[in-house]
Amino acid sequence: MFELLLIIYLLPVVIVAALLLRLALFLLKKTIMVALWVIRKSALLLKLLVVWLWNRTVRNRPLSQYP
Repeated sequence: MFELLLIIYLLPVVIVAALLLRLALFLLKKTIMVALWVIRKSALLLKLLVVWLWNRTVRNRPLSQYP
């Protein structure tokens, strides 16, 4: 009798714990994906900024400074 009551009371607790674990893993996966996306986009924007600054400095020099 005690075992049956224990199973009846623990079954919802186990189900809720499993659902919370799935939610935590889902949120962790999405957080990592967003972080990687932000890193990739930041690197791309940094590359574009470096290219833009390089072109701006090289093209603004007078022709006498070129070898």
